[in-house]
Amino acid sequence: MKQLLIVAGEPSADAYAARLIEELHHLDTAAELQVCGLGGPGMERAGAHLLHDYRKLAHIGPWEAIFHLPQYLRVFQDLLRWAETHRPPVAVLLDFPDFNLRLARRLKLLGIKVFYYISPQVWAWRPGRVKEISRWVDRMFVIFPFEVDFYKRHGVDVQFIGHPLLENADKGPRKGVLRRMLRIPKNVPLVTLFPGSRSKEVRRILPPMLNACTLIAGQRTCHFAIVKAPNLDEDLLQHVWQETAHHNPQLSEESLPISLVDVDPEEALADSDAAMVKSGTSTLQAALAGTPFVMIYKLSWPSWMVARLMVRSPFACIVNLIAGKEVVPEFLQRDAQAEEIAAEILHLLDSPAARESMRDEFQAIRARLGTHQPSALLASILATELELKKNPRLWHFPSQPISQFIH
Repeated sequence: MKQLLIVAGEPSADAYAARLIEELHHLDTAAELQVCGLGGPGMERAGAHLLHDYRKLAHIGPWEAIFHLPQYLRVFQDLLRWAETHRPPVAVLLDFPDFNLRLARRLKLLGIKVFYYISPQVWAWRPGRVKEISRWVDRMFVIFPFEVDFYKRHGVDVQFIGHPLLENADKGPRKGVLRRMLRIPKNVPLVTLFPGSRSKEVRRILPPMLNACTLIAGQRTCHFAIVKAPNLDEDLLQHVWQETAHHNPQLSEESLPISLVDVDPEEALADSDAAMVKSGTSTLQAALAGTPFVMIYKLSWPSWMVARLMVRSPFACIVNLIAGKEVVPEFLQRDAQAEEIAAEILHLLDSPAARESMRDEFQAIRARLGTHQPSALLASILATELELKKNPRLWHFPSQPISQFIH
């Protein structure tokens, strides 16, 4: 039995790891591979054996994480013990840098190759961590083209393999699903809310989103939908909604056309005329769907102060980082006010030129991300490292860096 360790510490990483595992199983015709590690429902469905579930570590912000340090240490030690016992030839670490960079060091000292997939944002904050990466990471696989030059300058073996979200982007989600479900007339705009997947971020981000909805509804007819993240408890969303409504009577279901929905985010975005999206992978999902949106994010004040000292990036939204300019309005911390959010959403709804301008920028961003299939490519590279018995009829990807094929 061939062993592989995969560590994914949050929802999007779990989804990307799941796709990678599925591609590995397609190549593993002899069924000789066992994948173990830290992950969530995606990895488990793909056939991985979870040593720990990341959802027990879903604490947002450096300040909050300090209070859960014993829990992190327990998971860390369990993963390390498994690695010492089974000695996998390679480990794949996805994002989750404060945890994974420490784990990379220990794995490397055990003689285990460390592949990093989904780079920590060292180009944006705490760039000194690149020294750890160059020492403890054997290969860095990045999902944004601008990351390549940064790592090359620091002597890291880096390869751009494309963004995993592109793997489904060309298939196109089914349009009309959410509108039919909610029975929204075609002439009524739909505004969707994506408040996040962690309880602490939802508690901070959802209230200004909801209050903005009441202001928008006061000026034009709209329907609003809160899109529940797959791993989030619906009761939490209901509680935050009711708590916010206690201070804003206009948030009652009788006075505001708003629904709480549990649907595929891409299908929700396909039906949306505009969206309010928390910082993170969801912003790129919205851009790839061509949905005009604003980005909203709030941390606890101690975590925000720490972030302000460490962050060296001009933008918080990954869409703006890729574009190199502000394409999407960012409402951060004290700027995340209902009045400003509502005004920007109304502008997007009322101005065809503003919507088209933003969509044109999204198309340019989509083009910069290339046309690659990162899960299949990385699976092929790992299959070679693991010496899996691959089906010779399956596609073999080039061993050269993909950047050589980009013109």
